[in-house]
Amino acid sequence: DWFGTNVSNVLGDGKDIGFWKEKWIGTEPLRDLFPSLYVKSALQPANLSAMGTWDNNIWSWKLAWSVPITESETAAAAEFFLLLDQVQPRKDSIDRQQQEYG
Repeated sequence: DWFGTNVSNVLGDGKDIGFWKEKWIGTEPLRDLFPSLYVKSALQPANLSAMGTWDNNIWSWKLAWSVPITESETAAAAEFFLLLDQVQPRKDSIDRQQQEYG
């Protein structure tokens, strides 16, 4: 659909962004970039803010899996966590959407 193709999210506190199903890091939703991990997520419908915790103003990703990650998925999991380590929510900012151009 037009909206899903032309609009992306700008990360704030993560309360209004679907972690797996919406574009918020890169140009595709995480479920499309890492489908084998998405199907194993115990929190598929969760918003980004539910996928980690704050401790002394430091964000830590805390993902839950319904079944263990297999040895053949470890490379994808490593890439996934490297991507996540580049970003963290901002406690004092709200999520917003922006139109993509080009």
